[in-house]
Amino acid sequence: MIPLRVSQRLLATLVLAHLLAVVAILPLVLSWPLRLAMIGLVVASLVYFLERQSRPAVVGLHLGAQGELEVDTKVGVRETATILPQTAVLSRVIVLRLRKNGQLLTLPLLPDTTGETAYRQLSLWLKWRARLG
Repeated sequence: MIPLRVSQRLLATLVLAHLLAVVAILPLVLSWPLRLAMIGLVVASLVYFLERQSRPAVVGLHLGAQGELEVDTKVGVRETATILPQTAVLSRVIVLRLRKNGQLLTLPLLPDTTGETAYRQLSLWLKWRARLG
């Protein structure tokens, strides 16, 4: 089993991207109420994504020898998932696209989500063992 944690790198990236958006809004030649409304939308977006990332739907992955994948959900249920062809395996991020009971899930996984060794294991498994779609 590969346990999944909240990625501190992803959270930091989200915060920095939203701060950059706020900094980009400040020098615009718009009225202050409009700029404040735009900043409010950016802050609302940040709160939404931070809350979404802090409560993941999947807390663990079970990699099968024949290419099957099972996921542990936050409510303690283990379910079979189908890996979709849109899954991307890159050197520093895996974007895992799954279908579980008709529901589409997107899991951005960074090395600190799983640990370096489990990240390499998952990366290799996805490239060589997983059955897509």
